[in-house]
Amino acid sequence: MTDQPGRIMRMIYGVVDEQAALEVADWFGRLLDITDWERVAPTGDTAAESALVSASAGIEYQFPAASTGFRALVFGVADLGETCARLAGRGRAATTIEAAGAGGAPVAMATLREPVGGIDLHLCALPADAVVVGREGRRNVGRIDHAVFLHEGFDELVRARAELREVLAIEDWDDYGTLEKQGIRVQVSWGSGIELLCPVRSGTVFTEMIAERGMQLASMVIGVQDLDAAMARSAELGRPLTETTFDPAPPQGLVDRFEVSREVHIGPFAGEKVVLGEFKDRT
Repeated sequence: MTDQPGRIMRMIYGVVDEQAALEVADWFGRLLDITDWERVAPTGDTAAESALVSASAGIEYQFPAASTGFRALVFGVADLGETCARLAGRGRAATTIEAAGAGGAPVAMATLREPVGGIDLHLCALPADAVVVGREGRRNVGRIDHAVFLHEGFDELVRARAELREVLAIEDWDDYGTLEKQGIRVQVSWGSGIELLCPVRSGTVFTEMIAERGMQLASMVIGVQDLDAAMARSAELGRPLTETTFDPAPPQGLVDRFEVSREVHIGPFAGEKVVLGEFKDRT
C-alpha cells in the first residue's frame, strides 16, 4: 500500500524487430543515460516474441510487431486486488497476468479486457517511488512524466475522462481551457500522468492527426533534470531541437502549479512522438 495517487508506470510500444528496439534504446541511452534495458518476455497477450524494457524509464518495446506504435500502458494502483474486485463488481473484467519488472523479476498485473477512455490498460501495484523527484525538485528525471492522448472532440474527451475516473479513480483534473493559438482544449491529471487533448477548430495539426489515425497517443513526455543540457546533448548527437513555447503565454493554471515547466519535441521514436520536459512543482 502507498499514499501515492495511482499513475502511469510503463508505456508499451510495438516495433518491427529487435534491431529497431535496440536503436531506440541506444538513442535514449546516449541522450538521457537510460541504460538499464533488458530483454524480457513481452507484457500482455501479444503475438510479439520478446521485448526490450527499461524499468527505470517505464518504457517497453515489443517485437516483432505487425503494427508499430503505442499499444498499451501499465497503470499503478494502490491495491491491485481491491481495484480488480471493485471493477469486477462494475462489470469490468480483468485477466491476471505476470510481467517482467526490474531485473526480470516477475510482477503481478491485471489486463482489462476492454479499453478505458480508448486506452488498453494493464494494472499493477503502485510502488513507493511512483513519482521521482530529482535534484532541485525536478520531476521524474529519466522516466515517463506523463502521456498525452488526443481525442476527436470535447464530448469524446469528457467521456474518456469519466471512464478514467470510474476505473482508475482519477479525480485531480486540471482544466486549462482552450489554447487559442494551438486550437486545442487541454485537461491534465498530473497525479496520474495523463493529459487529454481535443481540437477545437479545423485546419490545425491536431485535426490532421485525427483525420489520419483517429483517437491516439499524441506524445510520451520524459522528465529531464536540465532541458538546456538535454537540448545541447541532442545537438551533439546530430538532432538539434527547438524548445516548445506558448503563444502568447502559458495557461495561468500551469504557472500556478509549476515553478519550472518547459518542453521540447524530439521527434518520433517507434512511430510515436517523444517530448522531453523539465518540471518543478511550486512548493
